[in-house]
Amino acid sequence: MAETRSRKTLTVDLIFNYGSLGIVALGGLLANIVVARYLGEAALGVFNQAYAIYIAASQLAVGGVHISVLRSVAQADGNRPEQARLVASGLLLSLGLGSVVAAVVLLGRHLIGAALGSPDVADSLAFAAPALVPFAVNKTLLSTLNGLERMRAYALLQAARLIVLLLTLSTLAWLRRPPAELTLGLLLAELAVFGASLPLVMRHLQLRPAQICRPWLDRHLAFGARGLLSGVFLELNTRIDVLAIGLFLSDQDVGSYSIAAVFAEGLYQCLIVVRNQMNPRLAQLVLAEDPAPVRRMVRAAWRYLYPGMAVTYLAGLGALHLALTYQLRLPDPGATRACYLILGAGVLAVSGFVPFDGALLHAGRPAHYTLLTFLVALSNLVLNLALIPWLGIVGAALGTALALGLSILYLNSIMRWQLGFDYLARATAPSQ
Repeated sequence: MAETRSRKTLTVDLIFNYGSLGIVALGGLLANIVVARYLGEAALGVFNQAYAIYIAASQLAVGGVHISVLRSVAQADGNRPEQARLVASGLLLSLGLGSVVAAVVLLGRHLIGAALGSPDVADSLAFAAPALVPFAVNKTLLSTLNGLERMRAYALLQAARLIVLLLTLSTLAWLRRPPAELTLGLLLAELAVFGASLPLVMRHLQLRPAQICRPWLDRHLAFGARGLLSGVFLELNTRIDVLAIGLFLSDQDVGSYSIAAVFAEGLYQCLIVVRNQMNPRLAQLVLAEDPAPVRRMVRAAWRYLYPGMAVTYLAGLGALHLALTYQLRLPDPGATRACYLILGAGVLAVSGFVPFDGALLHAGRPAHYTLLTFLVALSNLVLNLALIPWLGIVGAALGTALALGLSILYLNSIMRWQLGFDYLARATAPSQ
């Protein structure tokens, strides 16, 4: 009976999270369409370049603390007093790190804009930088909910963030405000999530400032320091193509590519939903140091992930075709369509691995997870720098897709080296 309830809970949680993903994906699509339609592709390019900088900086702002909190909450397994202490300590660290990084981005925004050849990007960062403070705290709050397996609340908060962002972007675009003001939506979205998530976590764990303790501050800081750059490389990897196009091509080219990228990002987010759902279970299984249950879980998931993602990939292509035909008037829609086909193929290739790539983190190997994300980001950067001057925005899509394919090799090689098993061996060899 307990197993039946557990499966029912998992199913309902997945429904909530995929519903949230649908809102996020639709919101992201509509936001791009509204900005491109009312302010033009150049404005969309400015927003996406500023957003790429914001995403990379946000990972420095959280400093890997959120991962330590998620892992520790899941492994504390119902010990509420201990969970309260570790979460309270993690929130204080997130607030401090977020404030420091926000100040650095704010002060350095003109240098970033000059490097990208876009003064509007520098102006956009003036609005985006303050959002890093609530973002850092929210990341830890949402990781707490993830570790507690409160996935319905997690899903609703994720959806709320995108709804607020969409409403703000749409209003600013409709009012024909300067492109630099679009990033104001990031700040308002994070403040909305903070206002809803903090009371929820405080009530669930009975959080109080007195629960902040030095041992957990030290543990989070040590874990975060070893895996600090993993989040940066991980998120930067999803924006390297946009930034590289900004270096070689125009804001308008960035805007054309961004239309395809938002569809591919929606496809990738399907895998993030599964990853978030599986993270607490993966943390517990890896803690037991027995690879057999991990392999069984991964192999069972493959039977659903690959067919489901293939259908979603084709559905995304159909939706993109409708958007290009009836909503957007791009100078070269064929190139945008080709970018999605290539990017989507890369996402499809990694469908069986992204949801379970956190095994290194949960096994206490944050430095090796950083190595994994560094190798993927470096490959992506090198391939983009090589292919964009030759193939334009299609080269960016090809470089990113090839880097995704290489990530499978990197992940399994590092897992075999550090954990003594990998996912590919299970797929090709009979069980012992």
